Amino acid sequence: MEESARRYARNILLLHMVLLAVVVLLVYFAGHEVYTSTRQQVLDQTAKRQALLANQTARGIESFYNGVLSDLDLLQRSENDEGPGPATPPTTRPMQMGRGRAFIFGRPLWRQLESRASHLFVFDKTNQTAIPIGQRKDVLPLGEIVDRTNPWLSKVTTKSVSTFQIFGDQGVNLVCIPADPQNNRVLAAVVPVAQVEELFFNKINSDPKMGATLIDDTNRAMAASNRQLIGVNLTHVNDTAMRDRVTGEMAKGRPFELQVEQSLHIGNIQFQPAVVAFEPVKLPGKQWWIYIALPISEIDGVLDDVFHRVQIWAWFLIISVTAILVSTSVQMIRGRVRVERIRHEMLTKELEQARQIQLAWLPPAQVPESRVQIAAINEPANHISGDFYNWFDLPDGRTVVVIGDVTGHGMSAAFLMATTQLLVRTIMLRVGDPGRCMEEVNRQLCVQVFNGQFVTMLICAIDADEQTLDIAVSGHPAPLILDSTGAAALPITPQMVLGVESDSDYPTERYPFLPGTQLVMYTDGVPDALAPDGTRLRTEGFVRTLNSTAASVDELLQSIVEGLARFRGSKELCDDLTLVAMQLNPATADRSDLVSI
Repeated sequence: MEESARRYARNILLLHMVLLAVVVLLVYFAGHEVYTSTRQQVLDQTAKRQALLANQTARGIESFYNGVLSDLDLLQRSENDEGPGPATPPTTRPMQMGRGRAFIFGRPLWRQLESRASHLFVFDKTNQTAIPIGQRKDVLPLGEIVDRTNPWLSKVTTKSVSTFQIFGDQGVNLVCIPADPQNNRVLAAVVPVAQVEELFFNKINSDPKMGATLIDDTNRAMAASNRQLIGVNLTHVNDTAMRDRVTGEMAKGRPFELQVEQSLHIGNIQFQPAVVAFEPVKLPGKQWWIYIALPISEIDGVLDDVFHRVQIWAWFLIISVTAILVSTSVQMIRGRVRVERIRHEMLTKELEQARQIQLAWLPPAQVPESRVQIAAINEPANHISGDFYNWFDLPDGRTVVVIGDVTGHGMSAAFLMATTQLLVRTIMLRVGDPGRCMEEVNRQLCVQVFNGQFVTMLICAIDADEQTLDIAVSGHPAPLILDSTGAAALPITPQMVLGVESDSDYPTERYPFLPGTQLVMYTDGVPDALAPDGTRLRTEGFVRTLNSTAASVDELLQSIVEGLARFRGSKELCDDLTLVAMQLNPATADRSDLVSI
C-alpha cells in the first residue's frame, strides 16, 4: 500500500512538472522570439536612419571642402588668365600672388573664405616661403603651420587636402591647388576642423544618445563627441576580429552599417555596444569616413519597458501552474522526508561499520618498545578515509613502514586502499626491496579497474643495525627529517603515481638514519589544511610547526596536531590527514651527517 501511494505521488508530480515545463518553455520561446525579432527590426531601422544621417553629413562635408577648392580655383584662374598689361604699382603688391589681377581677386576671395578658413596664402616651392593673402585675427601663426607642412606642400601637384594636423588644441587641414602652370607655387587655405564640427557635427553630438566622428585617411579622429578621441587612431581597438571587419569594409569604399553587440576599448576609452553607420567622404586624393553611433542600450531600454509588462503576465501564468504542483506535492514530500531520514540513519550506521573495518586494517597507533619508535595518526575528512599506513618486520630484521593516499573518498577509495595494503605486505615480504615492491604493486593496480583512481605511496625499509633507510616513492610528498639543527625534506627524486603506467620504474634510494634522528611521513591533507581565511598551510608552513626538540615520536605528533589545530581554527578538514613519525633509539645522532648514499 505504501509503495503504491508513493508511485501514485511520483506520477502526479511528474505529470505536473511536465505541464509546468511545457508552459515555461512555450512562454519563454514565444517571448524570446517576439523580443528578438522586434529588437532586430528596431536595430535595422535605426541603422538605416543612422546611414541616412551619415550620408547627408558626408555630402555636406564634401560640398564644404569642394567649395573651398572652387574658390581657390577661381583665384588661381585669375592669376593664370591675367593678360599683358602695365605692372601693378609697387604700393599694391605686398598681398599679391603675382601681378595686378591676382590682387584684385585675392581680397574679395579672402572675404568669401574667411568664414571657412583661418589663413589664405601662396607657398613658393622655389624659396620655401609663404606669401599671406588673408588671415583671421588671434589664430595660429602662419609660419608655424608652414614649417610643419612644408614637406607636404612641396609635393602638391594637383588639388589636394592635407592629412589632419593638430596645433596645440586646434586641428586643421590644408586645402591646396597649384598656383601656376609651372607648379612652382601652391595656393593654400587653412581650414580649422572646428568649422566643420560647428556646421555638421555639433547638432548631432548635442544629442546625448548619439555620437558622430570624422576620421581622416590615416584613421585618426578629426572630430568626435568624445574629445579624448581627437588625434587617436581608431583602428587600435582591442577586438581584433572587429578591427579586421571594419578595416575590410572600409577598404571597399562603400557605406556600411554594423551592430556591435559587445563593448570595445580604444586605448583607455571604453565604448558601449552600439548601432554604427559608416559613410565615406570623398575628397581630391583623400577618402575620409564618418561614423554615427547610437548605443544599443537606448534601444533595449525602450523594448525592455514593453516586454517587462509581458513578463509580468508570463510569471503570473507560471506561478499559477507552480501552485498546482505544490498543492499536490506537499504530502509526498513529507512522506519522502521521513523515508530519507530513516535511510540516512541506516547509511550512517553502515559507514561507521565500514570505518571500523578500515581501522582494523591499520596497525596500532604505536609499536612496542624496539630499536625503532613508530607512531601514527589518521583523521578522515569524512567517514571513510582514502589514506593508509602500515608497518611490519621483514624476515631479515628490517622494519618496513608504508604510507599512502588514494584519490577520492568513500567506499571506492576504501576498497582501493585495502587492495594496495594487501599487495604491499604480500609483495614486500617476498622481494624485500621497496622499489621492486612498488613496481610490482603498480603493475597489479594497472590491471585492475578503479574508475581512473590512482595511488601515491612511500615505502621505507629501516635497518636499525646498519642505521640506513631505503626509500621508494610514487608521487607522494617527501618525508621530513628532524634533528637538533631543524627540519628539512629528504631530497627524493619524484616518480609517477601508481595505477597509471604499468612499465614505470621506481628506484630505491638509500639514506643514513642515525639514532636520535626523527622522520615524519605525511599525506597531502597536511599541507592542504586551510585557515579560516582560506589560506593553505603548504609544506613551508608545516615545517614551521615541527618541534625539533621533541623527545619522542608521540610528543612530536602531538605538537604537530596542536599546531594544525591552531592554524585551522574552526575550519573543517578538506582532505584526509595522516601522519607517521619514526625515530631510532637512542637519540644521540647529529643531522649534519645525514647525506644521500
